[in-house]
This record gives sequence, structure tokens and C-alpha cells, in this order.
Amino acid sequence: MPEGTIVVCDALCAVADALAAYLRGEGLAVVATVSGSEELLAAVAEHRPEVVLVDVAVFRDHPGRLIRALARVGDAKVLILGPSTAVDEAVEAVQDGVQGWILTRSSSAEMARAVRGALAGEYWVPFELVTEVLRTYTLADLRGEGQESTDSDARVAALGVREKLVLECLVEGLDRRAIARRMAVSEHTVRTHVRRILKKLDAHSMLEAAAIGRQAGLGGGT
Repeated sequence: MPEGTIVVCDALCAVADALAAYLRGEGLAVVATVSGSEELLAAVAEHRPEVVLVDVAVFRDHPGRLIRALARVGDAKVLILGPSTAVDEAVEAVQDGVQGWILTRSSSAEMARAVRGALAGEYWVPFELVTEVLRTYTLADLRGEGQESTDSDARVAALGVREKLVLECLVEGLDRRAIARRMAVSEHTVRTHVRRILKKLDAHSMLEAAAIGRQAGLGGGT
């Protein structure tokens, strides 16, 4: 039986249909394909999907904050499909609580893994994008003006020893597999640490957590 309920949105109908076919071929349940943000909002209100996969062009062209608009009509987890160079859009998406970012060059199997990860509550952010965002933006860019660095220092200081080690790895741009190898633990253990870190830091994603860690001085950041 197909997994999940998914709405796929791309500015080009043919591409949306192709993405849907890829996901269905991987055993996932796509309930609708649409080609614009207004159609997407209507589809989410109608179908109440668990996951929305939306192309960055649609995200960029919506007159406002698309992820916030989606949150007002449903509780779907949002994944954006785009290049690692779309840093501005990635920062806005992280601010608004996106569940993940899938690179446009990803295979259908990689997209399916990202969707299944979102269904399981995992965040999916390519680490080349993490590195670029951390290089370009400060914590204030991600969390809004007026956030004192001492606030992030206190939250980071409250982490356990191993949680802080995992956060340092995130600041360095390591993925879960690389963190597991470095710490000689399982990827499941790393996922557990990441969930606890996100909760303690009040962060929406690993990307935002890494920014908080960098601002607090981990990983050589300032």
C-alpha cells in the first residue's frame, strides 16, 4: 500500500507530473499535482496532505511567505526542491519552518528518502547549502533582529556534552552519517541527539541549530 499523502507542485505541469510519477514509483501516495501557489493552497486545503513538495520557482514567485500561507490551511510538512545556490530562499524557508530542501539534481530514490524522512519528522537539508548559509548569514538573519548572542550562548550551554559535540559537527557541515562515524555511534543515536538539540535550542531545523551553534562560538564561528 502506498505511503503517506503528498501534493507535488511545480511551475511546469509536465515536471510536476514527472515528479509525481517518480514518487509513486517509489511507493509513495501522491494525491494531487499542481502548477502554482494558489492551486497548491487549494489542494492542501482539500486533501490535507502529510507532505508538500514544491519547486523553488513557485516558492519564490508567491506574493508573500508561502510556507506560512500553507500552515494556515493545513499542517503538511513542506519540502522545497531547488539548487544549493538559492541561499536567500533557503534562509526564508528556514525562518518559516520548512521541513527540508531537496537538491534539484537528486535522484527519484533520494527524493523518496527525503519524503519518507519528512513523514517520520526528520529534517532534510543538504550540507553544501548549510555551509553556504552559515558563511553568508548571521544568526540575526535567521531568527530576526534583536536576538542577543547571550541568549544563544545560554541555550547552547544547557546542552549535554554529546549533544554539544553533535551540534559542533552540524556547524562544521557534517551529515548524520559522518557524525555517526566521527562519534562511533549509530545514525539512529545521532537522530535522537538532533531531535533533542532542536527542542532545547527552539530551532526549526538542523540548519537553524547550526547557525545558533556558530553564533555561540562552536566550530570556530563567531
